[in-house]
Amino acid sequence: MHEKVHSTGLIQFQQGSIQLSADAHENLKRVVRDYFSYLDLISKRPGKSGQAAETKLAVIGFADICGDAAEVMETSRKRALLVERVLIDYGLPSDAIKQVRWHGVEGLSMFQASGPEGECQNPWMNMVNVGLFFAH
Repeated sequence: MHEKVHSTGLIQFQQGSIQLSADAHENLKRVVRDYFSYLDLISKRPGKSGQAAETKLAVIGFADICGDAAEVMETSRKRALLVERVLIDYGLPSDAIKQVRWHGVEGLSMFQASGPEGECQNPWMNMVNVGLFFAH
């Protein structure tokens, strides 16, 4: 039996599981990190819109909240939706996006976005790499 394989750049999807090459893994981390840096910048512009303010809540959830697990989990749904958008932009097929949504609360709650200002020391955010989104 021949398995159906979708290929998008260096990322391959096989029977619903996602395997990332080392290069693709780094590229995906960079894309997600850069995307959230961009959202962070637009949310800080003078006269920011309500949409930008909502976006900032999600960005804070990724990079800036250093509270307890419950505090971090509050923004899981918004983070999951935003990551779905960047993954769609990156070219992932819809079946992969569904998998990201399903694992959003566990995987995205532990995503760490690092930057020049240093890293959040919340252990929920320090455990992670992007591969965790697709690890189950």
